[in-house]
Amino acid sequence: MKNFFIIIIFILSPNISFSNEINKEESSVRFEISKFAFLTVEGIFTNMTGTITFDENNLPKSKFEVCIDATTINTEDEERDLHLKSDEFFDIEKHPKICFISDKISSENGKFIATGNLTMIGTTKEVKIIFDFSNNQFQGKLTIDRTDFHLGENAQKSAIIGDEVEIFINCQLKN
Repeated sequence: MKNFFIIIIFILSPNISFSNEINKEESSVRFEISKFAFLTVEGIFTNMTGTITFDENNLPKSKFEVCIDATTINTEDEERDLHLKSDEFFDIEKHPKICFISDKISSENGKFIATGNLTMIGTTKEVKIIFDFSNNQFQGKLTIDRTDFHLGENAQKSAIIGDEVEIFINCQLKN
C-alpha cells in the first residue's frame, strides 16, 4: 500500500527533481596544461563528492554542489605531484578541496551549461561548465586561467607552464 502512494505522488508530480549522490569511485576530473609551449602535462583528480539535483525538463530547479579532493592529484610524476600539492600551487594543507556550486543551469544548442562559483585555494570565480547528460553520467568541459586562482603564482618554475587549463569532468551518479 505504501508503494502505491509513492507511485501516485510520482505520477501527480511530474516536475519532481531528484537529488543524487556522486559515485566517487567512477567519477574524476582530468586536466591538461601546456609546458614549454609545446608539451602538454595531463593529470587527474579523484574522490569527487557532492549532490546533484538535475531535471532536464525543469532546469531552474537543478543544482550542482560538487567537490574534488585536491590531495588526489596525479600526473604520474611523484615529484611533480608533491610540488603541485605544496603551498606554491594547490596548498593542500590549507585547501584540501576544490568545489563548484551552481547558480544556474541552462540549455543552449543541445548542450547544458552550469554557471556557478568554482573555489580553489581560497579564491572563488564564476565559471561556465558545458556538459552532456546521459545514463546517469555528466560529461563536462571548461577552461580556466590558472592565474585567476593564483595557482602557481609563487612558484619559481611557473613561467614554463601555460596559464590556460583545459578541464574535463566525468561525473557518474549512484543509481
